[in-house]
Amino acid sequence: MSNQDLQRFEKAVASINHCGFVPTLTGTAALESLTGLNFGSETYPITLPAPAFNEKNQSNIYKAMLVAGFKQKEYNDEIAYYDDQIEVVLVAEPEVEALMGDTLEPEYYVHHHTPDYDVLNAVSILKMFRTLSIAQKRPTMFQKQDLLKVEFLQKYGYMLDRLAMGTAGSNDFVPNLTVRVARPEDYAVIDAMILDGFDSMMEGRQHVRQVQSRRRHRFGQIVNIELVAILNNEIVGQIFVDFGSLISTEGDKVWVYGRVLNWVVTADKRDRGIGHRLMLGLEMMLVMTTPVILLIIKTRDEHLQYLDYRLLSETKIDINGHDNTDYFIKELFSNALKHVDGYMRLPQEVD
Repeated sequence: MSNQDLQRFEKAVASINHCGFVPTLTGTAALESLTGLNFGSETYPITLPAPAFNEKNQSNIYKAMLVAGFKQKEYNDEIAYYDDQIEVVLVAEPEVEALMGDTLEPEYYVHHHTPDYDVLNAVSILKMFRTLSIAQKRPTMFQKQDLLKVEFLQKYGYMLDRLAMGTAGSNDFVPNLTVRVARPEDYAVIDAMILDGFDSMMEGRQHVRQVQSRRRHRFGQIVNIELVAILNNEIVGQIFVDFGSLISTEGDKVWVYGRVLNWVVTADKRDRGIGHRLMLGLEMMLVMTTPVILLIIKTRDEHLQYLDYRLLSETKIDINGHDNTDYFIKELFSNALKHVDGYMRLPQEVD
């Protein structure tokens, strides 16, 4: 989906949020949202709970959508709105559950904030297209397209569902921005940018030395990762992660986690989605190339909740010799925190 279409869709979602509902994006549009690929979606089907379809709530949704610039489209068997560019179809949850052969479970889906909506996960989308591909009344052309999506999801669905990061929204698209692995020739610019982010020169220099030291380390066979954001041929942001071990309470299991040691955007480029893009790029690389299941970051910035971080103190995990309230944690694998416990050893303790 294009950024323009995504902005229009999010405008419609904001209207539905105003009526008290958080929809779930399904079908081909959900697949495009998860992958960033174009599968030819022409509509945005969203599921809503049964109360959303009573007369009062439908009237409220109708009025809110009109204000957002959407008109109701007359169909015999579904409720749809359009704005001359995109079409949003409202689907009752039981209809989607019938296609899936399962119940909707939002806790397993990617959630987007402001506006608020969930995106159906890959496994559930796969179930939907399997059912559609054999539906007797479905046109043969659509069934062939369904089968291609089934084949794609069978290959990559597991990996997509490991990406338990917040889905990118329209505000996360920065024109001409690229994210790549940092190179040695970038280090002087990066170190100056890090130093500039500290009020105390002494603290800044100490942190720069720590980053410089960690560049020379690895965790077993896993190389520490440093990414930079490039805008108009200028380095405008950086994110650095190193790795440590999480040892279970019983001492019989060990997992690998990542620690975000540094995450910075130049002062004049902040509040444009660059930091979010850096984090998304990092998470994608971690999922695709490492066994890491969790990310931690030392900060008291509560805005991290909008990137699906939560306080480490709310979990069953401790950090040796450190205050849990200083850290936030994020899952890189759906519901990983339900299956792990124990204590973390910070990276410098295990090198």
